[in-house]
Amino acid sequence: MALVMAVAAGCTRQGESAGGGNDEDLLRNHDWTQMPGTIARNDILRISALDRHIVEQDSSGGQPNPPLNLAGPHLRSDGDFTVTARMSGVGDGGGDSWLRLYGQVPVIYDEWRQERPSLRVGVTAGGRVKVQIWDGEGDEPATSKEFDCGCSGTVTVAVSSIGDTFRVKADGRRLGTVQDPGVFAEGTVWFGLEADASTHERREGWRLTQLIARAESGDSLRVIKAPQLRQEQSDDSLRARAAEVGRPFDVGTALAENPLLTDSRYRSLAGSQFSMLTPENAFKPQFLHPRRGVYDFRDADLLVRFARANDMKVHAHTLVWHEALPDWMRENDDPEEVRRTMLRHIATVAGHFKGKVAEWDVVNEPMSDDEKSYTNGDLGRFVWITSAGRGCR
Repeated sequence: MALVMAVAAGCTRQGESAGGGNDEDLLRNHDWTQMPGTIARNDILRISALDRHIVEQDSSGGQPNPPLNLAGPHLRSDGDFTVTARMSGVGDGGGDSWLRLYGQVPVIYDEWRQERPSLRVGVTAGGRVKVQIWDGEGDEPATSKEFDCGCSGTVTVAVSSIGDTFRVKADGRRLGTVQDPGVFAEGTVWFGLEADASTHERREGWRLTQLIARAESGDSLRVIKAPQLRQEQSDDSLRARAAEVGRPFDVGTALAENPLLTDSRYRSLAGSQFSMLTPENAFKPQFLHPRRGVYDFRDADLLVRFARANDMKVHAHTLVWHEALPDWMRENDDPEEVRRTMLRHIATVAGHFKGKVAEWDVVNEPMSDDEKSYTNGDLGRFVWITSAGRGCR
């Protein structure tokens, strides 16, 4: 069986080119090499589990932070369209495998991810087809339904939008319907690929072997490639003026990768006005080292490439901090093991960016801001000091 997902979305935005039912192959001749958690080879994508989560300042919570392909193709449509995906290595107890279509790209804050409208469809470890809908009003899916399928190996699933309803099929058999709150009303579709970390212990996860888009009913559809990173420079910019003073200095800003690739004004201002950038989140451990022994530098590398394209320095933030740590870094209370974890993380991350960044925040905010930490003699939540002891003082 082949996994085919068809999504027909009724949008009203004026398109830029006629569709006419022609298929657009989104894997061939398009860049998926920057998709976190994915290895692209011979027009086949291998998706492994990253298990990225965003924790709050007190290390509570654990909001999922799945990746999407910012630096690859996305769609613009003014009407009905179909997306076809063939997935293999799914079901049979091998973990949940997901394709997600974002109507709008999520917003990532320091300790929170704001979900925008999206549709997530996948095959579960039990061989069922599951559909989840986010309407942009909350972190959790507004709608979630599972359908009996008995799907495994390579599977065929179809999801079509007819009016305000998604119709779900598997191998041509109708499974049921899901209400559509207008997921693709903006006329754009961004792609995300996910593997469930709880059961996908094998690094290879599942495989995406085909991804095709097609306009329906004569509507228009256009495949949009990632924008150029190099931005037009001006002699009257902030950075140009700062370079001309008696003691030249860099003009810096903090940047996030999501708006950098999706907001042209944000990208233009960032590349033309500033001569140094600090990553908002992409260099923090919970983003690039989400699982023990599993690193993914794709989002961080994107910011470095943007800096290089625009002759900007990178102020890297941060190697050691009590916040923005994945849960696994807090689980071990053996001082020696904690110390080894910290040193391995520093060596791997600093080694990856050797020669690519100008400077580092090596230790960020090492002292607790909790008054109780100074009345009981404990430095509080700074896990590296309290757990690692003398070796890290």
